[in-house]
Amino acid sequence: MSEKGPKGDFFGGLENAKKCGPAASALRKAADILREVGMPEEARKLYKISVQFYEKAGEYETAAYAYGYAAYILKEAGWPEKALELVEPLKSVAQMAEDVGEYGPAAYAYEKAAGILREAGKHEEAIELYEISAQLRERAGEYRDAAWAYWSVVDILKEAGWPEKALELVEPLKSLAQRVEDAGEYEYAARVYWYAADILRAAGKTSEANELERKASMLLGD
Repeated sequence: MSEKGPKGDFFGGLENAKKCGPAASALRKAADILREVGMPEEARKLYKISVQFYEKAGEYETAAYAYGYAAYILKEAGWPEKALELVEPLKSVAQMAEDVGEYGPAAYAYEKAAGILREAGKHEEAIELYEISAQLRERAGEYRDAAWAYWSVVDILKEAGWPEKALELVEPLKSLAQRVEDAGEYEYAARVYWYAADILRAAGKTSEANELERKASMLLGD
């Protein structure tokens, strides 16, 4: 799974003081964990950033990014169990963002938490969060990222040896493809139809797969 950082300047657009506390608290929690495992320099950097967040304004996506970065450092240092401690705080950040209608940042936080769970082999929990993320991405109109989240679920199902469960994603993917098509992004809509077709073909549903592939080809003018 690729890492996706916060959009734009790291502190850009942080003007809403009411959000300052949650974002700063997220960074401070990450710094606390780094300090506890003997990584004072990394902790110091996050503490400094958290102070700047208190002075400016909160940004949920950046808080989630900081958590994800802390998890990466912990795993690299050989403390994957400590990285798991960041899942619940990430879910809390996601819920706060969702509560104020910031669906993209909420999805991003869920994706960070799902990535940690996935690497720890907690497949069912990771799948649940990726599916929540996909739904939030759709609500935000971020259809490409929604497709990425759904495809992450497919990958996990394959890793876990549950490829037959991927069939449950065909209808959500088709629905997403239609939304992308309606938005005029025909090339990406075709790609999502192909995602769904791949699942169907792997399950032996050749005729249904062929139908979606034909639709994808028509979108591309083939």
